[in-house]
Amino acid sequence: MVPTLSLLAPLAVLPTVATQYGPNGWQALAIASSVGAVASVVVGLDWPVVGPHMVAISAREQRPDVFRLSVRTRVVAYLMTAPLAVLVATLIAGEQGWVVALVALSTTANGFTASWMCAGIGRPSLLIRNEALPRIVFNLATIPIMLAGAPLVAYGIAMVANTVLSVALNHASFSGRRAVRSGNDGRRASGELLTQFRSHSTGLPSRLLSTSYLYGSTALVSTLHPTAATSFAAIDRLQKSGVNALQLLPATGASYVSQAGSSHASLIGRVINVRRWALALALLTTGASGWLLPPLVHIVYAGQVSLQPTVQWAVAVGLGFACLERCTGQLCLVPLGRQAALYRATAAAAALGLTALVVLPVFMGLLGAVLAFAAAEGLLAAIQAAVLHSSIKQSRAGRAVATGGAASADLTEASHSSRDGS
Repeated sequence: MVPTLSLLAPLAVLPTVATQYGPNGWQALAIASSVGAVASVVVGLDWPVVGPHMVAISAREQRPDVFRLSVRTRVVAYLMTAPLAVLVATLIAGEQGWVVALVALSTTANGFTASWMCAGIGRPSLLIRNEALPRIVFNLATIPIMLAGAPLVAYGIAMVANTVLSVALNHASFSGRRAVRSGNDGRRASGELLTQFRSHSTGLPSRLLSTSYLYGSTALVSTLHPTAATSFAAIDRLQKSGVNALQLLPATGASYVSQAGSSHASLIGRVINVRRWALALALLTTGASGWLLPPLVHIVYAGQVSLQPTVQWAVAVGLGFACLERCTGQLCLVPLGRQAALYRATAAAAALGLTALVVLPVFMGLLGAVLAFAAAEGLLAAIQAAVLHSSIKQSRAGRAVATGGAASADLTEASHSSRDGS
């Protein structure tokens, strides 16, 4: 419950932003968050995808080494990415330069999240303490400050402080004791860092393409379709908050699916269970989102934004597909070793999403921008379902062949024994 509240905490700030700073305020925050979210994927590399499974099957004493390696590779990515994110966000927003820069920096640093580490070791309480509670506290603390007349840049400063605290807490929780290295050890570590940086960025292009359409949509619509920008920025912020909340579902199930020492047959059984649960959750998400969105939009934006029924249910369907594909991808395909197929599917869906995001708003306005999200998530869910079905079918066929071969060998051995006895 607390992680969900932490992901939704920024929404509690929006009514204050809407009343104190108007549409320009929430649009500036949306653009900065949009650009920063895309950049955070570069910072995170492949750790959010492969990290939970890697940690779950690692020995306890090896887990600090895995985390420290992830930090080193992500620091390199952050130093290369953060300045560009700030430049792009400030150019698109045009106004509120300082707050846009600070929010872009803090959002880019989301790539340092340890949610995958908490999922791998089955300790969600650490995620709550290190990331969820600080996010809730810092977001809520900005509300009276802004109501007192402080400039919007106060929010940006609070978000940077929140990021610094969360990174420090994660480092204290997971890094363990570091051994003293000699000069030769340091050189070997540098070579290892370069190798690991390359190996953990293999799926980055497809994930970056996917995030560009998913989280970069506000920046793209603001640039290409400015007439729909303000309304889309408002609705997209809620849509992305829903997607962020759905990220918790794979995190809660990673330790159930990936169990060290278990047989492949038992893994297939757990994957099939997850597939059933994911479908039920997707239907529930669609219905709940469609019902809750209108009153939520009215509350969050202080009655300044209205939601048409077609837009409302397009967002709900897109969130339902997002729920399904996130559970299927991280809890089913990754444990089965189908990361390559997952990356290809993600790239295909993102290409569709970006194309639709450029074209559909020209003819359908706000509805077209929202439908682009639903279409891409639907395609990704469909491809993942096909790949998963094929993987399960192949696994069962392999087991049948192995069982048949073993039975044939037993019969042959029995025949030889009977012949020897006679």
